[in-house]
Amino acid sequence: TETDGPKKPNLECRLYGSPNEHYGWVYEQKSMINYPKTGQGRAYSGVKVNVRHLMDGAYTVTFFDTITGTILKAEAVTVRSNQLELDLPIFTVDIAFKVRINE
Repeated sequence: TETDGPKKPNLECRLYGSPNEHYGWVYEQKSMINYPKTGQGRAYSGVKVNVRHLMDGAYTVTFFDTITGTILKAEAVTVRSNQLELDLPIFTVDIAFKVRINE
């Protein structure tokens, strides 16, 4: 699986996949060296990630807080033309997500 983006400066994206699940992590690289305290750090909004080479179909995307593991948001999405553009919720420093095909 490949990804484009995120389309914001200072952010990186890692994406790992299997046939029916894909896991992503978007993070501010400089903060990984010195992780800010809770409530500190830059908040990011309007971040999009384009995930390519997925099978067309219905998926569920779940976004997670990377410190607590709390689910921030879950939504149903449809992959068309083997691509999925994700609109990430507002996050500070980093966010993780799972894209899972609905069976």
